[in-house]
Amino acid sequence: MSKVLILLKPDVSSDPDVCTKILQELTDINWGIDIQKIGITFMFDRLTAEQFYCGLKGADHFESQINFITSGPCVAFIITSELTIPELRKKIGNTNPQKAEPGTIRYKYGTVLPKNAVHCSDSSDSAEREINILTEFFKNKNKCLWR
Repeated sequence: MSKVLILLKPDVSSDPDVCTKILQELTDINWGIDIQKIGITFMFDRLTAEQFYCGLKGADHFESQINFITSGPCVAFIITSELTIPELRKKIGNTNPQKAEPGTIRYKYGTVLPKNAVHCSDSSDSAEREINILTEFFKNKNKCLWR
């Protein structure tokens, strides 16, 4: 079983209908997905966003990614899946929605980078790191992230 962090990004998180559709797709399509922890809606601060996306530091699109992810609310989920992380990411779609395969979540709900609707951890190590960053962020804000 793969444990993964899924984020609904600012481009979709404020639309309850889209959030519901994405969650239904994640759970209804026999991917062996179980939502383990449902997070509250939250806003990244710049420091936490930079920690979260530290792997992009130095990339041309780092600044636009940070500006986008801090521009509005996100919703976080911890899921487990029978799919491997690469299989799950393939079902979610290419990070560039314009290159995503038809039928994938990013194809349906993303527009242009960085507005690709969903973040999905790219490895078990990344999932653990990302979950720890968000857990610490909310602990410092005296909020409970995971329900």
